[in-house]
Amino acid sequence: MIIIFSIIIFLTSGEKEKPIIFCKANQIPEQNILTNITKIIFNINQTTGVTIQSDDFNINLEKPTGDSMSPAIPRNSKILTIDVDENYYFKKGYIVIFMSQRGFIIHRIIDLNETHILTMGDNNANDDGWTEKSLVTKLVTGVVF
Repeated sequence: MIIIFSIIIFLTSGEKEKPIIFCKANQIPEQNILTNITKIIFNINQTTGVTIQSDDFNINLEKPTGDSMSPAIPRNSKILTIDVDENYYFKKGYIVIFMSQRGFIIHRIIDLNETHILTMGDNNANDDGWTEKSLVTKLVTGVVF
């Protein structure tokens, strides 16, 4: 088995809570690269995928199902996520994973208030209704095609 890894750099916009989500490497200002990583651990599992761990954060590689986020997240692509909780600095436009009665959902935040987010799939006609921020488990930070 051959495993190929790309170098993944977690980027911030100067504040830890506000990641730069989609950026080309040659367009990243040097001061926006998080460089204080002391160790990185790759956990490879055929069931759950790859988790990249450091002292500051975990990056997960996951495979979503469905077409509700097409074309931003096409079928058979993989997504990079970080673990978050309700205290995370959410913004309109962020793509999050949250628990619903139908299971885990990956959709974009289209509105939010102090305690809830309103989400919708890019390829859906209707929103999901308001969801408590405490049900959000992950933030999508990138797409691997």
